[in-house]
Amino acid sequence: MTGSYSYTDFLPARSRKKRKGNGTAGTTSPGAKLQNLRGELVQDEWFVQCRQMIDDSLSDLKVPSFTAVICLGLGSPSSSQNACVQLAFLLEICDYLLIERQKISLYDPVFTEEDLTLLQGLQLAVLPTNENGLYPVEEPTMVFMPHCDMELYENFLKANWKTDMKLLIIANQLSEYVVNNPLNRLLTMAPFLVQVVPLLQHYAFP
Repeated sequence: MTGSYSYTDFLPARSRKKRKGNGTAGTTSPGAKLQNLRGELVQDEWFVQCRQMIDDSLSDLKVPSFTAVICLGLGSPSSSQNACVQLAFLLEICDYLLIERQKISLYDPVFTEEDLTLLQGLQLAVLPTNENGLYPVEEPTMVFMPHCDMELYENFLKANWKTDMKLLIIANQLSEYVVNNPLNRLLTMAPFLVQVVPLLQHYAFP
């Protein structure tokens, strides 16, 4: 593989504290930085392989495409390089799948005013309240939750515990939470996660 991207780019994104002062002249705007990252990403072989894996998952789920996206735990794309890379990846995947921008919903409590301006300028739907992951979906949905904690995954599964739900979850390997936590804690803190892990079909990004 000759590309520069790999799954290790998807690290937990945290908002950085702004430094005091007037800023640095010539700083690239968040929108321009995002556009540059998208241009680099689509030319990378790693991204081509990721798209193929998503195509494979669509085939396995027996759905022609996903019609909606929910993104939780992105981080602040205006202040975090990792979050900006994650957003670039999400937008390119959504464009590839022909998902309308208005059907892409996002929430992270660390979003700043600059982030909200960026996301709304992209015509994305910023969710108005923090439901701590309890967001029910009603259609085949791609769920983008890069490196969230166990509680957030558990709450999302709880809100969408339906036998006929078609979901593609791009996230940490959920089985690791089961392996790395004692059973009594899991049964108390994450009963839905415990039930779903044996049923998952897992694809690891390259």
